Amino acid sequence: MDFFKNKRNIIILAAAGALLAIAITVAVIFFVGQAQKNNTDIASSLPTMASTPDSSGSSSEDSSSTPDTEEPKELKLSVTAPGSADITVNAPTFTVKGSADPAGAVLLNGKEIKTDESGFFSETVTLVEGENTITLSHKGEEQKFTVRYMGVRPTVRGSVMNPVDH
Repeated sequence: MDFFKNKRNIIILAAAGALLAIAITVAVIFFVGQAQKNNTDIASSLPTMASTPDSSGSSSEDSSSTPDTEEPKELKLSVTAPGSADITVNAPTFTVKGSADPAGAVLLNGKEIKTDESGFFSETVTLVEGENTITLSHKGEEQKFTVRYMGVRPTVRGSVMNPVDH
């Protein structure tokens, strides 16, 4: 095969393979994004291979898709930031992020916050020095977080100045 002896042909073939891999990746990302946007389980949207007995009693494969008769699952409150229930930060503001069912209100410390059409939210909270309790509520579910803000302390010669010593 003279085709594979020519470096130019090999480069063209490699480039075509790379483009095919990129196209497949983009298609998968699009499919997953659509499934998430529609709140659909990816596996449930794929065609299934149902096994049906034929007239001889043995099973045969049926490649038809089975309809999903279950009600869509209700999205629960999911918080991505803060990442744990108790954190310490060194900035006077903190951004709370997460998602919830867009059909219900999300409350941050008792006040409704905006969500996008998919239920995602991102809200910045101004912190007071010390402990700050952040409470998120959605459809009867409540999650509490403690965010500690230690304030800004002046430094002298690379060390933190202790007001008791000075």
